[in-house]
Amino acid sequence: AELMRVMGADNLASLFSYAVRSRRTDEAAILWAGLGEAAAAQDRKQVADFVELLLREDRVESAGAVWRQVFGPEPLLHDGSFADKPMQKAFGWRMGKVRGSSWRVAKGEGDEPALALRLQFNHLENIDFRHVSQIVPLTGGRAYRLKGQWKSLSLTTDQRPFVEVLGHKCKAEPARSEMIEPSQPWRTFSLDFTVPADCHAMMVRVRRTASLQIDNQLGGELWLADLGIASTTIAIAPLEEMDQ
Repeated sequence: AELMRVMGADNLASLFSYAVRSRRTDEAAILWAGLGEAAAAQDRKQVADFVELLLREDRVESAGAVWRQVFGPEPLLHDGSFADKPMQKAFGWRMGKVRGSSWRVAKGEGDEPALALRLQFNHLENIDFRHVSQIVPLTGGRAYRLKGQWKSLSLTTDQRPFVEVLGHKCKAEPARSEMIEPSQPWRTFSLDFTVPADCHAMMVRVRRTASLQIDNQLGGELWLADLGIASTTIAIAPLEEMDQ
């Protein structure tokens, strides 16, 4: 508050922007704190860059707090409908490039999801796929459920894609879905997982492990849509002691 009073919101915002561009994380953190309530009005791209700086320095809890200030506490998983361009940083989607696969966002028809992430595998590589992911800031010591829809077409080999949730910069028991069927219509899937008390974020990602078979080159298509995370922990208030 004192920093804001002395320097003014505009000056603080400009200095914060410069600190982020210069990758001066400590200075940016001080200036961010000085912005107070005005922090929520900062440019979202600039804030995402700041969150990415914090994540790269393993300041996961601080990164989550900054993210919630601007992007809000809900939804827990960002852009589960794939309506926006992938951020490729912070707590947004990260879509990597790998030989043997490609991705795009496709529009649905009829009763299909309005938008879906379409992953296409071209039957050229034995892919160890982990190139669609999102780090999600979550409260430790709670249980959660990841839900979504998926469908597939002509997926090959004995190793097909699945979804997993694992700890980000912390030790957590990984949770993995079953592999999707080689070909299936749109179906709902869910995956329960627990965040340890000392964990501040988990990673959600699409995986396919490399096959050990001779015929191991992955082909076919996978669609994902309507992803979301919800807490399944029920908070129970302590019972008051009865008067004697």
